[in-house]
Amino acid sequence: MYEIPVGPVHAGLIEPGHFRFSVVGETILRLKARLWFVHRGVEKLFEGRTTETGLPLAERVSGDTAVGHALAYCLAVEEATGTEVPAAAARGRALLLELERLHNHVADLGMLCNDVGHGILHAHAQRVRERLLRLNAETTGHRLLRGGVVPGGTVLRTLPDPPRSPRSAATSGRSRASPCTTPPSATASPAPPS
Repeated sequence: MYEIPVGPVHAGLIEPGHFRFSVVGETILRLKARLWFVHRGVEKLFEGRTTETGLPLAERVSGDTAVGHALAYCLAVEEATGTEVPAAAARGRALLLELERLHNHVADLGMLCNDVGHGILHAHAQRVRERLLRLNAETTGHRLLRGGVVPGGTVLRTLPDPPRSPRSAATSGRSRASPCTTPPSATASPAPPS
């Protein structure tokens, strides 16, 4: 039986984690996962912040899950303040969560291909991921969808239109207003540089 250690430092945006595989040949007999490697004091960083200054921090808790953490933060704020979220904004949030899931899953599939020696498939997955990240930037103004979920709503620059390339959208000047758009000045303060 061989033990294969992986981590805790990984390439990309994923969080630290140490995995120890116990294998015989290609059969994995046991996997021991050690997570929660770093203590960054995130809870302490939230203390004393306003709702507006807490949101950019929530988006940065984990690099590849900006929408998920921003949504959790906004749901907590909305519940505490009794804020009602319009149905159109809830649909916008679901859209952003799906866009985030897509680019993360494509990246993960590419990394799995790379891990088993399929470099070409990894390259194709990264090409697809890059198109998704450009679509994200077109949708919210940020490749990782930061600034899209705000307390009480969403901020969408445009709705995704995958057949149209992101480059043609930037040069055509066309933009479709989303029915779930909330003016940034009404709900969100400028985010600090990433």
